[in-house]
Amino acid sequence: QLDQIGKYLLIKYEDLINNSEKTFLKILDFIKKISGVEIEIDENRIKKIIENTKFKKIKDLEIKDGFVEAKRNKDGEKIAFFNLGPDNKWENNLDLEIRQKIEKSFSNEMKEIGYL
Repeated sequence: QLDQIGKYLLIKYEDLINNSEKTFLKILDFIKKISGVEIEIDENRIKKIIENTKFKKIKDLEIKDGFVEAKRNKDGEKIAFFNLGPDNKWENNLDLEIRQKIEKSFSNEMKEIGYL
């Protein structure tokens, strides 16, 4: 979805997971519109990009090769950067009081994008 003047594109995480190819094409189209640069669409490359950036694949790469951006806990042990991915259910991990404050503060925005 483009705003009225075309300066941003709202992409929801769920769209990246559930409609990867369609969402990726929307992103490329948006880049073309705001930059004026023609981007060649190669369906095979897009499928390969999507396959190579699936959560399980990058999590496995982190386990095998490490990930520089990963933080360490107080004992110096690395904390996985790619932790839960699509299995992360924020509703279960966020304190109810904090969740209610967020939902109250951003009610209009969350309704607009279908989170409430």
